[in-house]
Amino acid sequence: MPAPKRLSSLFNVVKGIAFSTVLTSAMMAGEQGVAGQEALVLEMPGLSAKPENPRPDVVDRLMVFTIDISKSVENDEYRAMMKGFYDAAVSDDLAQQFNAGMTFAFATVFFCGTAKIGEIAVMRTSEEAKDFAEKAFWNTDTGNPYEMIPCRNTNISAGLIKARELIVRESEFGINSLERSIIVAGDGVSNPRSVSLRDLNGMTVALAQQHKTVVYGIPITMHDDSSMDLVNYYAQLITPPGLSYDTGEGYTYPLKEGRVTRAVGFEDVAKAARETFMLSMF
Repeated sequence: MPAPKRLSSLFNVVKGIAFSTVLTSAMMAGEQGVAGQEALVLEMPGLSAKPENPRPDVVDRLMVFTIDISKSVENDEYRAMMKGFYDAAVSDDLAQQFNAGMTFAFATVFFCGTAKIGEIAVMRTSEEAKDFAEKAFWNTDTGNPYEMIPCRNTNISAGLIKARELIVRESEFGINSLERSIIVAGDGVSNPRSVSLRDLNGMTVALAQQHKTVVYGIPITMHDDSSMDLVNYYAQLITPPGLSYDTGEGYTYPLKEGRVTRAVGFEDVAKAARETFMLSMF
């Protein structure tokens, strides 16, 4: 069995590469599949980094875990959240997908005021998934890494932009994915709300139509009086129904609808993540 194509922490890889992501605000016209809405255009300059792997591994799905690490997520809460993702990654449900011959790439993106790419790996077996989960999600040294990036607020749009950057650059990391998912998890809304929900949804539409990427949400609710506000907020940033991806070969590919799966507290993330895995895979 070939050794896993594993890339350790990519902070050093991305360090020094200048990216200037420009968000344009041409949002108010009609968009195919979403009445009265135009996708937010995300423009990026040419990439200067050379591919790490000139012959990327084909995987059935790339899953990008885009995780809120703001200071509202206490250290014990962060550990519980990441343990939840660990449990989902080593679950029997995922093992059955490997047994059926499916291959996956997992990646982490951490966001707060800005965002950074974390771990990336291609997996073909449950053993490789467990190895990745112990490195990227949860182990005895796991703690909230919010000090690694500017963290004065929660900025979901920064997480989505960084996830898109990773998807655009996937071949540099040895990945050629057939389908893609972004799973956004956090305990709060963007604060301050410098990017409107309409603009967030436009970014999601652009990810779907330009990059065959479906966005899912795991809002982590802590208080009954605000829980539905958070769930409703996340519902606006996931992939809406009725979208398709233009293959460039004369036909379009219908895309899945994103889903919100609420986690009632950080200890409930395992159940929500497992459900989201299954929604993404089928």
